[in-house]
Amino acid sequence: DAAEAIRLKLASTTDRRVVKAALASLGGFGEAKDAALATAFLSDPDESVRVNAAAALARLGDESGASILLDATHSADPQSCREATFALGFLGTHEAAQRLDEIIADPAGRWRTEAELAVAIRTRSAAPTAPKHSSVVHGRGVLGDPNRSLAANAFAVLDSPFYTAWNARDTSRGTVDED
Repeated sequence: DAAEAIRLKLASTTDRRVVKAALASLGGFGEAKDAALATAFLSDPDESVRVNAAAALARLGDESGASILLDATHSADPQSCREATFALGFLGTHEAAQRLDEIIADPAGRWRTEAELAVAIRTRSAAPTAPKHSSVVHGRGVLGDPNRSLAANAFAVLDSPFYTAWNARDTSRGTVDED
């Protein structure tokens, strides 16, 4: 099972890139009992690892990493900031909603699209749950479009009929055309 493979990988690697990817996957494939495993990474020295651990917890329904996500939306590290902004969509807190509104309202806001997707996730359900069958690659651009995986991930989470249409789009030129 995918969740067991992820658990084994987290227990056996020290490669920070692998840890971040495994934590992102744990949020999608794990179960509530995996919160303890993700919690162990909340004190990691690497901010991006902490953000991915907090995001995994949020996707598993545990809000104990909320302050890490909120703080990381102000981070100087663009990847941590982007990941944290998107992950706020899985938190049911007033603070998360307020921070997403602030990001969207900022005309110079760098992560407005991620914040809008996070709001869509929050709006979909008061207690969003992670998909158990997502085929998206979290945090990586696909076919030259750096926003495709983020949007595809959001559509999968939202269980939207647009997700199927998105994956079926013509990508022969290496990019996805915007409608």
